[in-house]
Amino acid sequence: MVICGLAFVPQILNLNGQPQLAYALYGPAIAAGEWWRIFTSWVEHDGAVHLVANGTSILGFGPFIERRIGSVRLAVVSLIAGLGSSAFPLFFDWNRPTLGASGIIIGWLGAGLLIVEPRWRRVLGQWAIFNVLVSLVPGVSWAGHLGGFIGGLGCGALIRKSDTVVPPARFALFDRLAPVLIALGGIAVWAALQFHLPGRGLPR
Repeated sequence: MVICGLAFVPQILNLNGQPQLAYALYGPAIAAGEWWRIFTSWVEHDGAVHLVANGTSILGFGPFIERRIGSVRLAVVSLIAGLGSSAFPLFFDWNRPTLGASGIIIGWLGAGLLIVEPRWRRVLGQWAIFNVLVSLVPGVSWAGHLGGFIGGLGCGALIRKSDTVVPPARFALFDRLAPVLIALGGIAVWAALQFHLPGRGLPR
């Protein structure tokens, strides 16, 4: 949340012409060499309302998952969900700027659905339905939400699978295979870029 707040400072001070787009995920800009947008788009927000809405979820929902898997694993889940939330918009919305932490937050939701107790799973299921409806609102990146959710589900599946081995090894499978998920997320981003690169008969 601190990083999101710091990323919002240029908008407050109006340090450039279009600060809300300066670090957004935008296919043509990434193809031109601004690769950092793949990552900076996760913490950039389009206005104070956007920041407050996502910030409330970060501070309210993040600790809930963090207590169950630990800070480092939450960071890894965030990275994997973030890569998914970049890959899908690059593939489906190449020419549309996308930004915000919601893809990662929904990735936490995807992981949580598979690892929390049944009573909490019902609550998260209601949140999942709510986010599906939000994703259908014009201007909201359904692709970013879906990509983040799929990344989170993959993480949650590995964590849950670890609980079923005998003797239980709660995070062993996830700890071993998390690098594979990170690599798959990177490959997905690369494939989305390749799909739109010039010379392949597809729009830039």
